[in-house]
Amino acid sequence: MMRAFRPAVHHNPPHRSIRKLLRYKRWLILLALLMIIEVIIHMYSFSITRPARPLDAPFHNGCQSPVLNTTARANATLFMLARNSDVDGAVASVRNLQEQFNDNFGYGWVFLNDEEWSAEFVERVSDAVGDGAVKTFETISERMWGYPDWIDHEKARRAMDRMEDDGVIYAGKESYHHMCRFQSGYASLTTAIS
Repeated sequence: MMRAFRPAVHHNPPHRSIRKLLRYKRWLILLALLMIIEVIIHMYSFSITRPARPLDAPFHNGCQSPVLNTTARANATLFMLARNSDVDGAVASVRNLQEQFNDNFGYGWVFLNDEEWSAEFVERVSDAVGDGAVKTFETISERMWGYPDWIDHEKARRAMDRMEDDGVIYAGKESYHHMCRFQSGYASLTTAIS
């Protein structure tokens, strides 16, 4: 009986490959050191120093004094939707807008809240606006802010919970949904703005 011819298979186990690499370890270390030295040389020889002052400064910061815009003033008002707890941010925003723009034009301000304004909010924000502009603080009616009569509150809550589980930002905050509804239509119907 004849045996089938089987060619000899030479396996190259991983330890043999590693041994071959270790024979050249000195060369590999030398090559790695040369590469590191090259990187260091490039880092220091190609560094760019920053100028001491900005080379492309803006033409002008804020409004020019006196204001050179001679066009007719738009029929407009500045509008802020806020809460009593937002007083610090509201003061900072109003002060910034007043200094950069509205001190020159004197547009009136309308502040709206879904609750009664606190005395602290009214006083601090009024101080930030100053005497040059009319200030109006109003409360949004429940009809404009809350749910319409025909909405099922429990079904709406379940939908918000599902959206929150899906990672939708602010989905679980009922007041956020009321704010979006107000901003998408009722804001323009508010008597203080018109």
